[in-house]
Amino acid sequence: MRLTRVRISVRRMMILVAVVACLLSGVIWCTRMRNLSAVYRHRAIDYGKSEETYRQLAEGEIDGAGWYTGTDGTHIENEIPGETVAARTARLVKLRSYYSGLNLKYLHAAARPWMPVSDDPPDPETPFVAPVLSADGYGIWRRDDPNEPPVRVAWSALVGVEGVKREETDRHNKTTVHTVLELTNDRYDVVTLYDHWPGFGLVVEQMTKHLQGLAPDWYERLQVETIGTPFPISIWRKPEPEETE
Repeated sequence: MRLTRVRISVRRMMILVAVVACLLSGVIWCTRMRNLSAVYRHRAIDYGKSEETYRQLAEGEIDGAGWYTGTDGTHIENEIPGETVAARTARLVKLRSYYSGLNLKYLHAAARPWMPVSDDPPDPETPFVAPVLSADGYGIWRRDDPNEPPVRVAWSALVGVEGVKREETDRHNKTTVHTVLELTNDRYDVVTLYDHWPGFGLVVEQMTKHLQGLAPDWYERLQVETIGTPFPISIWRKPEPEETE
């Protein structure tokens, strides 16, 4: 039996090499696109989880204490001291919309991984406007919203003042410590005042002037006495009326 010799010319060899190279390039490209699509899909899933978390927070289905986003690990500020309910809801809804947009963006990118993907928009940070404090001969005022009437605590209605140190953690996990005053009126409503809110110094000055028995250096002493103490300490109590015979 005679074997037939197959002659491969240089031209045929070059064509064969080119075909194999194209096939390998196609396999590499498909593998790269499949991996890139998987990355985009996982990213879309993470953003979708964040969207759902902010939806639940905005609608009050869950408590935000201790919750963290699935994408960047930053703290979810479900409650900011002094923030009104309307402002908190608006902030959470805005964040939900932000993550919803990212979820859709990466779902589309996963379906077409060969298309260019634009940079993500910056994380929206709804600026928190601190309440404005004031005090006069009538009492203490706290205005949370310029369009709403302020909360008023008359000196005559004030029955107790407590102080404590509290930590505040922002969305970037930066922690600051503030001195906080808690005022209790004769209906046992508690009004909270933070030392970084505008007008706090005036409140301290007027409290020293109008609260009977409050030492002039009470605020300086408070800074020392509240160090390392997690619970509020009593600063002032309304004197009991003297009994008459």
